[in-house]
Amino acid sequence: MQRAARNTWPGSYYHFTLLFLVSTNFPTVSSESCHQRSGHAPRECSPPRDLSSLISPSGLTRKALPTYQAEKYYPVNQGEILNDRYQTLPKIGYGVTSTVWLAKDLIASTYVVLKVYVTGQGRDHERELRIYKQINGVGTKHPGRNVICKLLDHFDIQGPHGRHVCLVHQPLGTNADVLVKMSPGHAMILDDMKPGIRQLLVALDFLHSECHIIHTDLQLRNLLLPGPDTSYLSRFEEAEATDPSPRKVLKDRTIYKSLGFLPKGELPVLADFGEA
Repeated sequence: MQRAARNTWPGSYYHFTLLFLVSTNFPTVSSESCHQRSGHAPRECSPPRDLSSLISPSGLTRKALPTYQAEKYYPVNQGEILNDRYQTLPKIGYGVTSTVWLAKDLIASTYVVLKVYVTGQGRDHERELRIYKQINGVGTKHPGRNVICKLLDHFDIQGPHGRHVCLVHQPLGTNADVLVKMSPGHAMILDDMKPGIRQLLVALDFLHSECHIIHTDLQLRNLLLPGPDTSYLSRFEEAEATDPSPRKVLKDRTIYKSLGFLPKGELPVLADFGEA
């Protein structure tokens, strides 16, 4: 008998995600920090935990990114308001080409994610932005549209060492690579993977047949689980305000530890179109 297709991520994936994230005691996110800008009232919060034990000023980033160059990254400060609209909250990710931040849309009163590119990556920035615009411009009811990471907005900011492109997305959670690594033996049962594979094929069909786009960088890290709901993010914000995340304060910037939050137990969406 054929098994009915499931519309949620396999229980084993979610189970290990839950255990890992809860046991790590991640703080929660905040739309307001100790220092406010643009006329917003300051909000008191606890002193941040210092990362004084870090070996190098670049901290955790250098350990994961051997080619890390601080001047290429925009020095985001928690609580900073970008583009007169988005107030930055804790950092939730980083990579060779960008840092990723939870943020509060002060106009729409919603949570979003900001992807702030490094300088000197103009072609990658332009390519990904062009691809997202192409996807947004396709008028279709194809189900694959709903399993593609959405571009909500974009803007540029000027940093000390050049221009930075910023993409605005909906909040998303852990990537599939993290989930696999938390599984016994770093392996998954095929039956548990099938729902995610089906969803990926639907997303690819939408890209190929409706948008005429080839992703070219399919990997587990680019499959992201849907993020938590607004009530959870609000609690995440409050927890960050009362117990700020670890950070290293330097002369020209503050380096923040990346945080994480619980994803929904749903199937992942396809993201990262920098190589499309």
